[in-house]
Amino acid sequence: MFNNCSLYFEKTEVDILNQYEEFVKEYISPFTKKMEDTEQIDKDYWYRLGEHRYLGPIIDKKYGGLGGSVALFAEMTRILSKQSGSFGLAYDIHAGLASYMISKYGSEKQKEAILPEMASGKKVVAFAMSEEQAGSDISGIKTEAYNDGNLYHIYGKKIFTSNAINADLFLTVAKVKGTENSMTLFIIENDPETVKIVERMNMIGLKALFVGTEEFKDVVLKNGSIIGNIGDGTKIALSALDIARIGVAAQAVGIGEAAFEYAYKYAKERRQFNNTISEIRTISDYFAEMYTNLHTARITYLDAAKKIETNEKTISASVAKIYCTEKCKKVVDTAMQIVGGRSYLLNNSLQRYMRDIKITEIYEGTNEIQKYIIFNQLKKLLG
Repeated sequence: MFNNCSLYFEKTEVDILNQYEEFVKEYISPFTKKMEDTEQIDKDYWYRLGEHRYLGPIIDKKYGGLGGSVALFAEMTRILSKQSGSFGLAYDIHAGLASYMISKYGSEKQKEAILPEMASGKKVVAFAMSEEQAGSDISGIKTEAYNDGNLYHIYGKKIFTSNAINADLFLTVAKVKGTENSMTLFIIENDPETVKIVERMNMIGLKALFVGTEEFKDVVLKNGSIIGNIGDGTKIALSALDIARIGVAAQAVGIGEAAFEYAYKYAKERRQFNNTISEIRTISDYFAEMYTNLHTARITYLDAAKKIETNEKTISASVAKIYCTEKCKKVVDTAMQIVGGRSYLLNNSLQRYMRDIKITEIYEGTNEIQKYIIFNQLKKLLG
């Protein structure tokens, strides 16, 4: 029903997506309830995806990835999110944001060392940027790095880090002491001696995803641990967040599709007044509106994915994040209305979709921040 956007992909990518969707249904979907109940995504599931290079959609083939487009990454995020919103976000960070940072800005040595292990699932990567006083405004970052004349040492505390417990590497933004333009992106290995996961943040949704607070206590970095140059951290982070926002848009569509299909199946079986409720005009109108929202949302993020590859970045990514998350939250809300009281029971999937989709309007830059970005871009375009 929702797989009719092949014009956005190369023929090889269409084949990959068909195989991937079947793989996710067979090897991930049966275990999503276990993930939610145990509140964890075992490394085994990462390895399953990595065996087929599904963790490297935008990683070049020479580094073990699929060498695909941003649109391919977005569709793979949607397909996974349809089964698990938690795993969808974890995938967005690892296969989208982190892969993009290293692929675009990393040195050849960094690419050769890290990208093959990311594509295979041998290493999971997290992005640690947010702090207590640094959310949408990253200038408030307090984490510091100083050079002792030979090596860098990092001290600080990060919050809201997805994949924290599974992460083998953290991509971390810190200020370099003694430099003017100091915001810099570092690669930190998850060594329990110096990287301490101090808290799991207990969220109402995305229950399988470990979102943590971690402290860096005199993390001594190896040579070659800076991505780009000193002072490039803000530029790299903001550039990569455009990829992540497209991933979040796709995640929202995946969750919305799952809610639509659940409600549609229910409405075709539920009988009231001597007919299935799907035949009631109000309900059929709901489905038409829901499908319209899902269809246009999908086209919106795929369009943004294509534009990002031609450097028409921020405004299209921001538009996609706003439109997809708001429209798809409405889809989930309407699905609950169709199913009625049963949708409010804890053993019903729809309540999970509602808990999961709300956060898509908030993370990777709130929708309010996206509107601010869009308006600033419009001023430049329109004067």
